[in-house]
Amino acid sequence: MDIILNEFNSQGMLNNGDIIVLRSFLEELEEDAIVSNYEESKFVSIASVLKKNIINQLVKKNWKQTKYIFKDNKYMNSRWTNQLSYNGIVMNFCFDHHYSICWNLVRGELDTRPNYIEKNGYSEIQILVTATKKFQKSYGFDPSIGTYEDYVEFMKPLQTILHAPVILIGLNSFNTFKIQKIRIDGKNKGKIIRMSS
Repeated sequence: MDIILNEFNSQGMLNNGDIIVLRSFLEELEEDAIVSNYEESKFVSIASVLKKNIINQLVKKNWKQTKYIFKDNKYMNSRWTNQLSYNGIVMNFCFDHHYSICWNLVRGELDTRPNYIEKNGYSEIQILVTATKKFQKSYGFDPSIGTYEDYVEFMKPLQTILHAPVILIGLNSFNTFKIQKIRIDGKNKGKIIRMSS
């Protein structure tokens, strides 16, 4: 898989050992397994299948799934949760509507700071996994999602709010396939198109 990494509020964070391992893992994702899971699904977009695949693989590598930001039961739900955590890092998949960009950025930041509400531990780095515009068009995503390019644009005005290191990962393309949107019986479907090597 071809990916783009960009860091904000830090220098040299991309050389962090855990980030290097994560980058290698993403670049070497088993694409045939993703294709097989996608073909069994009823989705147009690759988003859900890809996210599930990555989470399952990272959990096997000792990442923890579902890290609540706060200990208070009132805030122990998906809105106040980071999707994965490992060794001071929290990671979220950001394949949702572009209106969610600010919240996706703030959610990881909340995990790094003290709060009046009792915290469920602290992280030091947040990672956001996003789709580039190219990935959005080539893999069945809705055109309203927040793309990697949108997140980069939002980072500048939010620099005064976001103090912890942020690493943006932009998924750019798989090496072996694309998804073509087709219409069957009046419904959008996705079809795997294999790319010649």
